[in-house]
Amino acid sequence: MHRIALLAAALITGVPAIQAADAGGAAERGMQHYRIFCANCHGAQAGGNGPTAKLLKIAPTDLTVIAKMNGGQFDAEKVFRALDRRHLVGADARMPVFSENLEIRTALDIVEFLKTIQQQ
Repeated sequence: MHRIALLAAALITGVPAIQAADAGGAAERGMQHYRIFCANCHGAQAGGNGPTAKLLKIAPTDLTVIAKMNGGQFDAEKVFRALDRRHLVGADARMPVFSENLEIRTALDIVEFLKTIQQQ
């Protein structure tokens, strides 16, 4: 799907609908994207303890407990908005570095991957 069409669909129908339309392989692609864009801060196991975490003003989130911190529900839209910088991730901060440069499809794939690593 074209990038503008994905953005329009995300804004109109919500992230879960887009993810369902292209769920095949999304989590696997998301894992690869996570390693490139996220692991330095959030860690290889997504626990918030990556090699650069200690250099940041705001500690990276443990991405394995997103659902647990939200009453057992994984809020894909909120996670997507954190990745695309429309959602604050700390007091008044937005996620730095790569988030404003991620392709929409890449961000959606990362969201799909993060769904698969949630602790019960």
